[in-house]
Amino acid sequence: MKHLLCALAVFLTACSITFATQEEKPKPVLKKQSEEDRRFAKRKKPFANRPILSVDFRGNTHISSERLREAMEFQKAGEIYDKEKLGTDIDRLRVLTYSDEGYLRAQLGVPEIEDTGDGLKITIPVLEGFRYRIGYIKIEDAKLLSPAETMPILGFKKGDVAKGYSIIQKGLEALKRYYKEHGYAQFNVDFSPDFLEGSPATNEATVDLTFVFEEGAVYTIGKITFKSKMQIQETFLRANLPIREGELYNTSRVDECYAFINGLGLYEELDPEEDLVKNINEKTHEVDIIIHLRAKQKN
Repeated sequence: MKHLLCALAVFLTACSITFATQEEKPKPVLKKQSEEDRRFAKRKKPFANRPILSVDFRGNTHISSERLREAMEFQKAGEIYDKEKLGTDIDRLRVLTYSDEGYLRAQLGVPEIEDTGDGLKITIPVLEGFRYRIGYIKIEDAKLLSPAETMPILGFKKGDVAKGYSIIQKGLEALKRYYKEHGYAQFNVDFSPDFLEGSPATNEATVDLTFVFEEGAVYTIGKITFKSKMQIQETFLRANLPIREGELYNTSRVDECYAFINGLGLYEELDPEEDLVKNINEKTHEVDIIIHLRAKQKN
């Protein structure tokens, strides 16, 4: 989920929506806490370790409070209050619920918290704003594909509800995947939304989208290297690997290496983040592949 929210942060930033991400902070050096320190910490976090009695919303008219509560993952009634987890839930509501219903500029305010003695009553103010539909779509700097060829890959068209994740973000991911399957290892696409004036009568508005392509160079597969502390059947692996040195780079074919090697049952399962490294050489326009293999642990 962290990777998903980070990806959507890029999309919502383009929509001029503030998006909070959680950054890892270094752990402090622990020291013995005095009684005064404990009293100060309690004052600083007045709701720490308190149970949540209820979560309500104020200002929402198009998405029910029940649906919003169901979309929350961490801070529901009965859970112990946690400020950071509540912030994550609010981000989820803005990204995965409101944005994905076309409310691209919805705002969820600072939670209001009341301690009743039996538990915390949390009220989250909401400003939904207009529901946006896609207007004019402009494609700039595309060379591999024409605008007419690009639109089916994006998967949305003029008049569609501008669903932030399930339509627009998914469309951008599909477009990147297409390019990276055709040698464009460093392809990127940026876009800017132009929000037009809405109609209070229908609560709908239009957003025009401009997509700017950065295709980059076409890459081929460079050197394929196997690294292992044990003896491996390198000749067999090279002959049966889904990719070959010198062929056009295709990210999907590279990813098939995971399934091939893991399916052999001879090695520890590959970790996508660590065991298959793609090194891009911008001078030679090659992608060198390094595959780390580890001996399979015996049960």
